Amino acid sequence: MAARVFVWLVIASGLLTAAAAGEPFRDPRLWFWIVACGVGEMLWLRLPLGRATISMGSTTNFAALLVLPLPVAIPAATLASLAVELAVMRKPLIRALFNAAGTALTVAASGLVLRELAPAGPFALRDAWLLLALTGAAVTKELQDQSEETRKKKAAGA
Repeated sequence: MAARVFVWLVIASGLLTAAAAGEPFRDPRLWFWIVACGVGEMLWLRLPLGRATISMGSTTNFAALLVLPLPVAIPAATLASLAVELAVMRKPLIRALFNAAGTALTVAASGLVLRELAPAGPFALRDAWLLLALTGAAVTKELQDQSEETRKKKAAGA
């Protein structure tokens, strides 16, 4: 029961985050980045640890975060995740929503860290603050991704 409540809380908070980011459907960058992030979601690399794999989706989502404003980056990554999970990977709706919501939360948290550390944008800095800002955003994204993976495993086992 607790696992189901948790799953629905993640879905609700992630979808609210994506909706609050805005609806930039007239921004042509959105459509390019939905495709780019979707392609990243479909690229999997096998790790040298048993049968472990990692998606390149995090890489493309982070790239979108670097070059797009948050109101475009969050929906691009979220919609790409949802579309690939449903259409390509054919995952159940609840799992696709959970994963897309996790993506929205991860991109939003990373974007907020990046904005706090580099308010003029990551490419406007010309000194060590750029390294700090990018490192802070990347670490936040990685921690969120690891936390999301742990939650998925716990939810699947419950």
